[in-house]
Amino acid sequence: MKKILSLFLALVAVLSLVSCKEEEPRTYVVDGEFTAYVAHDNDGPLQLTWVTVTIENDEIKSFYIDQLQSKNGQWNEKTKKELGYAYRMHQQWDLSEDEYKAYLKENSKLEWFEQVDALAAAWLGGANVSNISSVTGVTISDSGYSKVLAALLSEGWTR
Repeated sequence: MKKILSLFLALVAVLSLVSCKEEEPRTYVVDGEFTAYVAHDNDGPLQLTWVTVTIENDEIKSFYIDQLQSKNGQWNEKTKKELGYAYRMHQQWDLSEDEYKAYLKENSKLEWFEQVDALAAAWLGGANVSNISSVTGVTISDSGYSKVLAALLSEGWTR
């Protein structure tokens, strides 16, 4: 009986040691969605810029970038992303939406929401966060995107 009990205890000890392997340290403190924003002057009117990062299994899975502008002291009803092609970054006000899309394609231009989506994809692919002008198709100026993202990723979320 003593031999069986000793063998059982030895087996339990071995299994305990094997199952107690150390977990790899995390890069990010927790998984989830995290948003950082900045309100700033846009050559007069205020605008609010924000970036949301989604972290799953200790990896960044996505970025979401958007802006809300103001006019005459009032916030616009829709964000730039919500406006989509109606934002008309490249103006062409006399064109229908389909004509505007054709104009963009013919001139190798992207609308604002397409540019920030390209920027988010580049960031996800490891592009330098602080140099958005190096991202293909992105002609918008960095009006806080990289600053907000850098603050978001450094404010206690990383180890």
